[in-house]
Amino acid sequence: MDKTYRDAQDSRPQDVGKRNLGNSVGPENLNSLDENHTESAMTTASSNLLNLGSQGYLAELFPMAAYAVRAPDGVITWFNSRAAELWGRVPVVGDTDERFCGAYKLYHSDGSHMAHCDTPVALALETGISVHEEEVVIERPDGSRVVVSVHIDPIRDKDGAMVGVVNFFHDIDERKQAERTTGLLAAIVGSSDDAIISKNLDGVITSWNKSAERLFGYTAEEAIGQRIMLIVPADRQHEEAMILERLRRGERVEHFETVRVRKDGTKLDIALTISPIKDAAGHVVGASKVARDVTERKRVERAVTEQARLLDLSFDAIFVRDPADRITYWNNGARQLYGYTSEEALGRVSHELLRTKFPEALERITERLNRDRRWTGELIHKSKDGSQIVVASRWALDQGDHGNAKSILETNSDITQQKESEKALRESEERFRAIVETTPECVKLVAADGTLLHMNSPGLVMIGADCAERVVGKSVYDLIAPEHRDRFRVFNEKVCCGEKGTLEFDIVGLEGTRRRMETHGAPLRDQSGTLVQLAVTRDITGRKEVERARREAEISARLLEVQDEERRRIARELHDGVGQLVAAMSMNVSRIVREKSKLSPDAARCAEENSDLINQVSKDIRTMSYLLHPPLLDELGLPSALRWCIEGFAERSNIAASIELPADLPRLPRDHELCLFRIAQECLTNIHRHSGSSTALVRLWRTPREIKMEVSDAGRGFNQEIQSKIASGESAGVGLRGMQERVKQIGGTLGVSSNGKGASVLVVLPLNEVAVSSNKNITHNSEDESE
Repeated sequence: MDKTYRDAQDSRPQDVGKRNLGNSVGPENLNSLDENHTESAMTTASSNLLNLGSQGYLAELFPMAAYAVRAPDGVITWFNSRAAELWGRVPVVGDTDERFCGAYKLYHSDGSHMAHCDTPVALALETGISVHEEEVVIERPDGSRVVVSVHIDPIRDKDGAMVGVVNFFHDIDERKQAERTTGLLAAIVGSSDDAIISKNLDGVITSWNKSAERLFGYTAEEAIGQRIMLIVPADRQHEEAMILERLRRGERVEHFETVRVRKDGTKLDIALTISPIKDAAGHVVGASKVARDVTERKRVERAVTEQARLLDLSFDAIFVRDPADRITYWNNGARQLYGYTSEEALGRVSHELLRTKFPEALERITERLNRDRRWTGELIHKSKDGSQIVVASRWALDQGDHGNAKSILETNSDITQQKESEKALRESEERFRAIVETTPECVKLVAADGTLLHMNSPGLVMIGADCAERVVGKSVYDLIAPEHRDRFRVFNEKVCCGEKGTLEFDIVGLEGTRRRMETHGAPLRDQSGTLVQLAVTRDITGRKEVERARREAEISARLLEVQDEERRRIARELHDGVGQLVAAMSMNVSRIVREKSKLSPDAARCAEENSDLINQVSKDIRTMSYLLHPPLLDELGLPSALRWCIEGFAERSNIAASIELPADLPRLPRDHELCLFRIAQECLTNIHRHSGSSTALVRLWRTPREIKMEVSDAGRGFNQEIQSKIASGESAGVGLRGMQERVKQIGGTLGVSSNGKGASVLVVLPLNEVAVSSNKNITHNSEDESE
């Protein structure tokens, strides 16, 4: 206590202790007042405290802190040492600045500040109402705090007027701490994931938390009061007797693993920690049991054991290494792959044992492993016999609680053969790519929806694209001629469904060029497993033109053949039909002419004229018949037929036509003779109709492998336009086209030249000795003989 308090104590009158403080409570029983006294006793005891004045020594008789204040200003009139101890200071009695309470600072129980004028004492002075069991927080000058419970009663005089109040207060810090501790323990027990059970020494359950309910299936109402054997299997009940005996000796049972049974009959693997519970005298009165379900842990342990056995069955090399990279586990797959036994491998640095070649610096790999706890890559190892092995390596880092590396699990799969296969495949793909890029055909990949996935360089050229970006990724249907798109779409969908096929269609390039294409499509799975169309497409525009020309040539040849046959038929009909009729008429007219003396002069003259006309008709029919199909061509060959044709032409046209023939020209194949004869006929006809020439010359000569014929005149010749058309193979008139078709059928050539002073047609036909000799023994039917 400080000096102020001692001075206050020394000023007390020495005889006050003999005075009666009230009718019912005197100094002799004030010493018995504590926090357990009733409110009425406190009220009676406090009724005379205000009269103590300076008799403060009586205050020391109280075990509780107490002080009194006068009404109405609340000035402190006395206090005991317990009050000063709780305040942490000694106020000055009677000081008007020391009002309502001697504490340094006050706070409500919720921690908010409390002014002295708002204290329960001030409220009691104002209202005259007692205040009991209210909590106030006192802060001492040194900053420490204490929680007190106040009991405040008015002090009245004999007339009932309130002359002050007395406040009995006591420290409840320990009780509050005990309450908090008890509440905390209860919260911990209630929220614990472990089952916490209390029992007495008779094995009767006295407490049962929520986790125990979840673990064993019994509610607290069902378990409390039951014997602990409720959850102990029959074959484990001997353990309980052993546990109780150890508890009676005050021993603690830790990490005791056993089996317990749930309400539904299922058994659990649990780990027990059992502690004795002692009373105030230190005697063991019961036990607290903490049960943790280790069923999953046991299952994991069994699984780990099983997995360790299974690891030896793995074809992969699996080993574990510590932070120093020393091998601590080596499975059978590692032994088979590398050739080292477990005894040879354990304790060795893995990278040194296997002479590892890393894809990058080991420090960078380690950094990535520590960061991601995983690393995958390809490594090159060497086995015990020195052979090189390529492996796909997977590292997994096992870290401790503080993030430190505990061990590294490394799993290696042998991919040596795979890498060799990949290399071979890559080389094959490169060769295939080179073939695809150099093949003259278009090679492309088309998705089921028509998207163009790839096209090689020749294909890009075919469609007029200068780069793949112009068409790849776009619809291939845009390149198909409109009339062929539906057919191509159906074809593409069938191929992408697994069928093979061939299709002809037209494309229209980016520059509008139209081409005829032939594609061969087959299904192909891409990297995602989706079927697409692999197509090889070639430009058949030229082939189609050749086929069309061949068909036209075949048609032309057939037309020429039909034409020759029709000429033969007409010639035969003229000769055998009309010619015979005319011959008969000639015979009849001749008879009439012989008897013309019997006719009148006019009739005789008409008969003679008719005879001449019939002779002329007969001659014309015979000439026409010969021109349509000269029998001399079949009988005597080309020279005789040409001489007869040219002589008749000269006679009919008044054009000096001549012929030059080799003396030893043999018989030619019938097709050759007919071709040359018809061309000579056509040329002579054109000379007569168009050239204006007065002469014509037909020359025929032979080389070892060719027969040649030239027909020339001295007329006006061909203009340049017609010559250009003939040179380019275009049609320049029906006559010239017919001659070209005849020559083409035999494989020869036909040329036309003109220098402004005439024209010349040169025909060259291929010839071989077999064809010539085979034509020397030609036989003719009777019809040809009669002609």
